[in-house]
Amino acid sequence: MLLFSVTFTVFSEDVSEAPTAWPFMDEDQNYYWQRGPEPEVRDPGYGYRQRGMRALGDGIYDGAARFFTSYRNRAEGQEPDFTDATILLLRTRLMQGELEEARRILEHYDEHSDGTPPDEEYYQLHLRFWRAALLMREERYEEATEKIEPLLEDEIYPELRERAYLLLSEAYKRLGELSAAEERLLEFLEKFPESESRTHVFLKLVRVSVALERFSEAVEYLQEAEEVLGEDEAFVHLHRLHVKVHQGEFEEALESYELIKEDIPDAHEPVWWRVLAEFSRRLLEEEEYENALRVLPRVRRLASRDREKAEMLLAQARAEVELEEFEQGRESLQTFIADFPEHEKYYSARVELAEMLEQAGEHLAAVEHWRVAAESEEADLELRYGSFMKLGKRFMEEEEPESALEIFQQTQELPLAEDKRARVLAGAGEAAMAAAAYDQAAEYYGELADKLPETQDGPLARLLQGQAFADNREPEKAAASYRRFVEDYPEHEQAAEAWMSLAETLRESGEVDKSMEALYELAEQFPEDDLAPYSLMEIYQTSRCQGDLERSLETLNRLTADYPDSQLYPKARYHQIYVSFQAGDADSAITESERFLEEFEEDILAADVLLWLADHYDNREQTSSALEKYERVVEDFPETEQALTALFEAAYLHHYRRQEYQESLDRLVELEEQKAAMDEEFQEISARAAFLHGDGLAELGQYEEAAEWFEQAAEKAAESDRRKAARGRVADMRFAVDSEEGAEEAASIYKELLEEEDEMSSSLRENLSYRLGRTLRHLERHEEALDVYLDIVYSYDIEARKGAVRDWYYFARAAHEAAEILISQGRRESAANIYERIGHSRIPTSEEAFERARELRNQDSQENAEE
Repeated sequence: MLLFSVTFTVFSEDVSEAPTAWPFMDEDQNYYWQRGPEPEVRDPGYGYRQRGMRALGDGIYDGAARFFTSYRNRAEGQEPDFTDATILLLRTRLMQGELEEARRILEHYDEHSDGTPPDEEYYQLHLRFWRAALLMREERYEEATEKIEPLLEDEIYPELRERAYLLLSEAYKRLGELSAAEERLLEFLEKFPESESRTHVFLKLVRVSVALERFSEAVEYLQEAEEVLGEDEAFVHLHRLHVKVHQGEFEEALESYELIKEDIPDAHEPVWWRVLAEFSRRLLEEEEYENALRVLPRVRRLASRDREKAEMLLAQARAEVELEEFEQGRESLQTFIADFPEHEKYYSARVELAEMLEQAGEHLAAVEHWRVAAESEEADLELRYGSFMKLGKRFMEEEEPESALEIFQQTQELPLAEDKRARVLAGAGEAAMAAAAYDQAAEYYGELADKLPETQDGPLARLLQGQAFADNREPEKAAASYRRFVEDYPEHEQAAEAWMSLAETLRESGEVDKSMEALYELAEQFPEDDLAPYSLMEIYQTSRCQGDLERSLETLNRLTADYPDSQLYPKARYHQIYVSFQAGDADSAITESERFLEEFEEDILAADVLLWLADHYDNREQTSSALEKYERVVEDFPETEQALTALFEAAYLHHYRRQEYQESLDRLVELEEQKAAMDEEFQEISARAAFLHGDGLAELGQYEEAAEWFEQAAEKAAESDRRKAARGRVADMRFAVDSEEGAEEAASIYKELLEEEDEMSSSLRENLSYRLGRTLRHLERHEEALDVYLDIVYSYDIEARKGAVRDWYYFARAAHEAAEILISQGRRESAANIYERIGHSRIPTSEEAFERARELRNQDSQENAEE
């Protein structure tokens, strides 16, 4: 996680670059800050000094500073009070961490001092020490060492020399000169064997030895400290913990922590802070999150600055998140955001909280935190970019591509490096595609491909630009993009895909030959690519549509020979059989069919092959072989659409080829049972089956039942002609019952169908019209019947003269029916004209029609002669 990965630099072990959060010394503050010169009482101003010392002892630093300032003002530049007051003010401000104010105190002193009398060298030396202390706090360690070195002379006051040694050792440690620091501490022990600070020096040596990774010496120094402080002294256990942590012995370190946890100060103590902060950092590094949470809340109390407190709060949040204590982690981050709005990791914390909310499914809340980080100019550029991208991703996942597109457009305004700008353009393109703004998507992808071609997203953008154009129904532009991609990036891992897309768009543009060329390029250049067999399959499909069966079969042969392991292999074998049947090579098709059925007997494609074989045998009137294949489909592939087709075709064969109507009906009943078991609606085959069922019942003379099945066929038929044909058969059944009422109902149905606005084929219209005319004639409505018949005759004649190829059956039947009506009415001349119209149509019965016309005319001539 971004936030936590950068949080703990404050705990760096590198002593040469000590964090600014540490105080300049890590010893007992009281020793350093509250000891000083105690001059004799000389004037009333000294009362301010006394009150200031009491305030300093109580930790009321601002009050102490005010008293010491009054003390300095009363001194009016007189020594040694002026120097004494300056030292006290300087100490107070250093204890507060007010370095600028401390610097101003010294500047004031340098401006107003008239020189310290020689007999007051005591104050001069102490002032030099505190100047060095300020330099230490300002991290000007080399300058500090120059100030301190003179204070080590033997003639200097012993208590001042002690502190100078300790301060100098700290300066060397800060400069990374650990050996020099160790040397000064050892000199201290030699020169001040009775010093009260010996224990602290041994502990400082423990820390220096740990930094030098000389752990055995660290243990020895620790033992020296124990002899003075005692085994139970918390400070000793603290340093034992320090040693164990750096030795990687965390169990022992935790034992030491248990011994001191109740002694941890409530306020900042430098050594406690440093050791325990380091301890918590190492626990987190070792992923000891539960133990880290035992330490972190107590360590937070030791932090002296907001920055340190904030870092510890973030550390606590990290441990809580790692332990999946998300509620606690969220609370810690929310506290951080509320309490430390000026912290450098404020926006990082918001992003981290957004991630947690996102994982918890609280997407709206996450969006708000990302938005704050993204839109704030104070946030780090990398963080803003990441937040914008997260927002874009979230809106895309919420299926709000328009909002995502707005986010990516905002992101483009950031001063981003090329790789990131490319990612933004890619995101904008993706969002525009999802929003169906294909022209915008093409623009974004085009900009990315044109201006940032060397980025990771550059090449792919050209491919996506082609897709955008294709989706925008601009196949010519799409083809140009795909063409440019394969030319610019011939070795790209998606070059084969680009060739396939190029072929598709060229085909959509009507450039079929160029499309085929692209497919051949794919197959030749990338024979090992997964798309190669698919390109061959596309070539086959196009060749078949063009009627080029030779190239179709050649392509399929190549596919099966070169790609026997392809998923397309069975399908290619399947199409080889299909093309062989189409080409009239029945022997080869049958041989390949049998091989296919042996190799892929369980593949659903085998069901189609069986149906083809059955159809082949049926066309050659080998009905037994056809029925055997249909039965095999039903047995091997039950509850499939192919099984329903096989049952229907078997029923059809029984009905029309063999006139075995009951067997046909039995197959249709079985079909209905299969369909019911599948619990699916196969509307078209259901309509055909119902129609055939009605035909079977009609052949058996069961007209009422047949009519019901034809009604079902009409209801299920998706295609208009089939629905009308089924309704026409209902009318046929009404007519077949041989009653005037039935005939009237039949005529009404025929008329209704012919008057519907839905388009119907010419053959169906003639069929229905003829049956209407027949019904009207049966009802002795001869003039109406004659009009219907003549409409059929004249419509056929008109279309035939225009060159239309039509089925002549109903034309001939209608003409004969019309002629018979005319003859019955004594209108033989008109009837002869109708017969001659048949004769002139050049249909197979033309000569018979001419002969009949001559007969009628002869009859008229004889009757006229007799008269």
